[in-house]
Amino acid sequence: MAEKTYTPGEAIKHVGKGLNRDKLAYFVREGYLQPQTEQRGKQVYKYYRDSEVWILDRAMSYMEKYQTRPRAAFEKARQEFEQTELDLK
Repeated sequence: MAEKTYTPGEAIKHVGKGLNRDKLAYFVREGYLQPQTEQRGKQVYKYYRDSEVWILDRAMSYMEKYQTRPRAAFEKARQEFEQTELDLK
């Protein structure tokens, strides 16, 4: 089964928590997220996998609730996601 993907706007709407396009672009630039890209002509479109949006949502929660820095928040969210994946297997 293919994993659901989100456009940047859909990811922002899904996560909420003060996320905007600038923050999302920053997280991509810093390497915290790796969206899939698709080029059509000269235009490049980005798509975020469901797993990336889950990690983004958790990281935003840590940053919002505990004032965690992005690097630590994303590391913790990724560890949590990987543990969840292992628990499901």
